[in-house]
Amino acid sequence: MTTRKHLVLAGLAAGALALSACAPASDAPAADETPAAGAGGGEEVTLTVWSWQASTAPAWEAIFDVYEEANPGVTVEFEGFQPTEYNQILATGLEGSDGPDVPMLRAYGGVQNAIRAGQLTPIGDDVDGLDQFDPTVLRAAQGQEDGLTYGVPFAYQTMQMFYNKTMFDEMGLTEPTTWDEFIELQETLLAEGVTPMALGAREDWVLPMFHDVVGSARYGGSQFEEAVLTGAKDFTDPDYVASLEIVQEMQKYLDPDVSAIAVADASLQFTSGLAAQWPGGSFDLPTFQDGAPDTEWGVYEVPPPPARCSTRP
Repeated sequence: MTTRKHLVLAGLAAGALALSACAPASDAPAADETPAAGAGGGEEVTLTVWSWQASTAPAWEAIFDVYEEANPGVTVEFEGFQPTEYNQILATGLEGSDGPDVPMLRAYGGVQNAIRAGQLTPIGDDVDGLDQFDPTVLRAAQGQEDGLTYGVPFAYQTMQMFYNKTMFDEMGLTEPTTWDEFIELQETLLAEGVTPMALGAREDWVLPMFHDVVGSARYGGSQFEEAVLTGAKDFTDPDYVASLEIVQEMQKYLDPDVSAIAVADASLQFTSGLAAQWPGGSFDLPTFQDGAPDTEWGVYEVPPPPARCSTRP
């Protein structure tokens, strides 16, 4: 198998864009080439980019049009797949010879598995513009064992609670500013026969994001992360355990069958008005706008819960 240079995109909360180590295309640049160098020499170069975000194809194609204009001879082909099928499709592609030159990888384990398998090529620390990224953001695409950087973020995402503002206005509800107000809001929605929060827990990548939305303030967020990385704390820390208990307490505000609900179905619950809120990322907004164009959406950060000790021994 010929070794090629491939690139990885690493998304903050979602995924990473990386260089793949095995070339799927015969006209992909060799490991000691860059697309620009190949194009400058008159060679026609085609690069394939894979993603689980098929719906974003028009946006990516617009970006690649600009790149192709600045780099004559280079053609970038974008291919999107269903989110639930992407991990397996990509794994098969990277193991063989028909994978992408530039795969988008989810930061939740996707990057590390590909790095350990030798399927990605580090991009090097001297790449122009790499120093413009926050080091904590680049960590999503760095090898846990070798510390090398294998990708760059394709977007900066934020995590928060979306809500159906149209519904809130009709019901006379407002954004909570304290934890007590947050709980009161959930109880009010429940009493009105509305599912307070929509969540597609059948897909496990959703769970750590839900945990962060409702519990990161309790366990300490990035400060806790740094403490874990230095060995000062681990996941038995009382604050972290207490944050997991908050997640457990939130279960009564979710659909009773939440563990069997896919993300697409949960999204439909939210856009149709069956659920009032959505704990998720900024990347979800286009789906809501497309699914219910006449609905007005709002967003707030879940207020921090009061400090308390874990009830577990």
